[in-house]
Amino acid sequence: DLVDAQVTAADGSAYDVLFVGTSNGRLLKAVNSVSYKSRKNPKTVIIEELEVGEGHVTGLNIVKTGTSSGQVLVSSKTRILSLPLYRCHKARVCRDCIALQDPYCVWDVQEASCRGSVSGWGSAKGSPKESQILQSVLTGRHSGCGGEPGLPTQSTEGGGAVITQGREGKGKDRKSVV
Repeated sequence: DLVDAQVTAADGSAYDVLFVGTSNGRLLKAVNSVSYKSRKNPKTVIIEELEVGEGHVTGLNIVKTGTSSGQVLVSSKTRILSLPLYRCHKARVCRDCIALQDPYCVWDVQEASCRGSVSGWGSAKGSPKESQILQSVLTGRHSGCGGEPGLPTQSTEGGGAVITQGREGKGKDRKSVV
């Protein structure tokens, strides 16, 4: 298990993002849906569940550099994979983006897209202004999205939405390191 500690959300609250490797080759990405400052009992929200291979995930590591969005390295007995810390672009409409409850992701109203950042919102060069972004790690709902239809997502018991589930063997989001 691995924690990306104190990821800064759009409102300045900090959340711990957890990456959990399973014995059956899955990577779970989760967040406690209340900030450490809150007195409420936290609810763990599964943001994403990826099938990364067969067998036990033996190691996880986070790599952040100034030139990338950050990667989580996933290792097993037979290989090492490099996956993005966030896959916000998979959410195509505001409602789906907000439903992720992912502190890395915000809905950019001006660009009409779900964007991600590892350096926090408002501080990074080229970040949208606070008035132009929507996010709700706490509830996964935002009135700024209106009543727009979203893609069907798999709802999890604790809230959130799983945007990708299944084998991660193809596509630009996965790089085989070894």
